[in-house]
Amino acid sequence: MKIAVILFGQSRFFSTTWPLIKQEFTFDNVDVDYFVHFWGNTGYTPLGNEEPMDINVRNILKEEFKNVKITNYEKLDKCCDVIKDFYDNILCRDNPLQNSRENLRYTFGQHFSIKTAYNLIKDYEKRNNIKYDLIVKTRSDIIYRIPECYETEEEYNKVKYDYYFNNNNLYTNFVKCTALRFLNLTKKAYNSTKEVYTKSLYSFHNKKYREFEDKDWWEQYVEEYYVRLCHNDWTLIASREAADIYFGRWFENFHYSLAKDFLQNKNNMKKCITNSEHSMQGQILLNNDIQGVCINKRRDVRILNKKLVKEGVDITGKILFTPYQTNINKLKYDLVKRWSTDKARGHARAFKMSQI
Repeated sequence: MKIAVILFGQSRFFSTTWPLIKQEFTFDNVDVDYFVHFWGNTGYTPLGNEEPMDINVRNILKEEFKNVKITNYEKLDKCCDVIKDFYDNILCRDNPLQNSRENLRYTFGQHFSIKTAYNLIKDYEKRNNIKYDLIVKTRSDIIYRIPECYETEEEYNKVKYDYYFNNNNLYTNFVKCTALRFLNLTKKAYNSTKEVYTKSLYSFHNKKYREFEDKDWWEQYVEEYYVRLCHNDWTLIASREAADIYFGRWFENFHYSLAKDFLQNKNNMKKCITNSEHSMQGQILLNNDIQGVCINKRRDVRILNKKLVKEGVDITGKILFTPYQTNINKLKYDLVKRWSTDKARGHARAFKMSQI
């Protein structure tokens, strides 16, 4: 079994989180390779200030990771300028994109980075005449439950192995994700005070959906513009074929969805598909022969900069990180105290752990 792990975007918290990321992707009898693309600058909020990548991060990447690419925004900005010129001077109509270079950089930057890392995978496969069985996308600001969160290390290893590799009952092309759901925005699109109706799903495939893991009941989905198929994307576990579409052809799928916005949005480009990252992920399932499966007992936990939290982000269920103060022991303490499979056991174990 061979898996490739994509790390992408900005290297937030990486000098602290990298050992926990490597621990998550350590398995018996599984070959794991990392493919990293990071931007040379790091920030914490859209359009906020950025600083050059820390020298410690560069040293860690050099010593601990083999397939790494670090770039500035020059190539991305050229692409954004072409897009901006097209919308401003050729299309000349309302559209769902905010057309400044900075906004377009934010819209496209993470996917440009993912595609860059994915191209490293393709080059590596070609050079070494191999194919990976799975490709996992994760981020430097995501960590995972550690062995101390479970009753025994054996339980930890079994749960983790099944999380990634128990795929026998899935379609050949699949992606395992979190928070797979329908969002009904029909009322919200025209009245911001209205509620959004949500229906959670276990699986979606070929325009059919299944609500419950333990009941093999599939219902037909009739596509409606304001009824959106969505899923989260902090961690994505993809079969090799599905990875090519999710990580290598996101921009192609973006333009499919942008066409739907132009043709079907009758409300001055409010609540467009292409304005929502989670809706865009759902569109990939709609547009392709891929089974999406929801991971109910998720293992990933997001870290936020305590001093710089993006407006509108819910901090519930996340770890707040204080730069130059929070260390790996504090992250482990938080994981055990808050994300153990047994709350009382977690509190007892965390009480004995160092936070320094």
